[in-house]
Amino acid sequence: RITSDAVAVARPRDFVILQDVTYSFVEEFEYARDAGLAFVELLANSYGGLGDRVGIVTFARQAYKALDLTPLASGYEEIIDYLGNEMEVCQSTSNESGANGIDCRGSGTAAGIDAATEVFEESSSRGTDRVLVLVTDGRPCHLELGLPEAVETGETLALDAAQSAADVGINIFVVELTEPTPGNTHPCMQPNS
Repeated sequence: RITSDAVAVARPRDFVILQDVTYSFVEEFEYARDAGLAFVELLANSYGGLGDRVGIVTFARQAYKALDLTPLASGYEEIIDYLGNEMEVCQSTSNESGANGIDCRGSGTAAGIDAATEVFEESSSRGTDRVLVLVTDGRPCHLELGLPEAVETGETLALDAAQSAADVGINIFVVELTEPTPGNTHPCMQPNS
């Protein structure tokens, strides 16, 4: 009699959640927080998160490395605590209106993608699937440049940063959460992923 056992081998994955915390995202922020928590829960329930790691980068005008790649199996509580309790959104468009002195003068999506790429490059091996999950309302905007350059420059820089990330093997998924703001026609507050 011949018998065999099948053993599933899960390929390790590294995820960086790139979370928009700009003022234009204030209406959608709780939805984004819930989405991040649900995503991490889904990963944890998939093979117990075996081998998977999660990092978090937030961005407003600048990017902030909130959490380096952390093994999901052992760092689940730390990841959930940051997403559920510590992460905050800008309450205005001033220089330092966010938590911990965050520069809230626009959406530096390119800076966020660059910072997430650095997280991968610093501690992710080439054999690992690298996935960047960008959660945003979609509009990169550099307020200090004036309009329309604020949006045009922001979009160009974001696309260049995304291409550079793709060139080093990072897959990018964009989750756009947009709550319409009646009467607000400011170009920086409009959806556009």
